Amino acid sequence: MKYDFSLNIDDSPNSKQVSDWVRKSKIDIIFIMVGDILRKDIINSPRLGIINKHAAILPSCKGLFPFFWAKIFDIPTGITFHKVDLGIDSGKILSQSLIKITKQDNVKTLFRKLIKTSFKQIKIFVPNLINGEYTKYKQKNIKSNYWRRR
Repeated sequence: MKYDFSLNIDDSPNSKQVSDWVRKSKIDIIFIMVGDILRKDIINSPRLGIINKHAAILPSCKGLFPFFWAKIFDIPTGITFHKVDLGIDSGKILSQSLIKITKQDNVKTLFRKLIKTSFKQIKIFVPNLINGEYTKYKQKNIKSNYWRRR
C-alpha cells in the first residue's frame, strides 16, 4: 500500500486554522502524538479519524506519562494505537503490542523500543482504520487507570 501525507504545524491542534486546513485538504487520517485533549471540531475534521499513539496497553495508564506509571506500579506496558474520541485515551483500539520493560530501562531505552514497535504497528493500524476493524486486548489483570497532572 502507498500512502501520501502532508504536515501542518500550529500552536494548538484545536485551532480553527487546523480544522479548516484538514477539511479544505480533505485529509483522511490524522496521526497524533500530543498531550492535548482534542475538541470535537478537530476530531470530526478528517474523513476516517484521528489516530493516537499511546505508550501503554490501554485501558491501563490512560493520560500523561504512561511509562512512569507502568514502571511505578509494575503494570505490563506496550503501545496502543487507538481512534481518538471525546474521552481521554478511550477510543476504539486499532492495534496493541506488549513491550518488555527491564529494570535497566529508562525513558530513552523505552522510547527506542516504542519507535521500533510503532513502525511495525503501522502495517496493522492503518488498514484496520480503513476497514473499520477494531480489537480488544486480552491481557489478564489490566485495569483501567487514568493519570493526570496534579
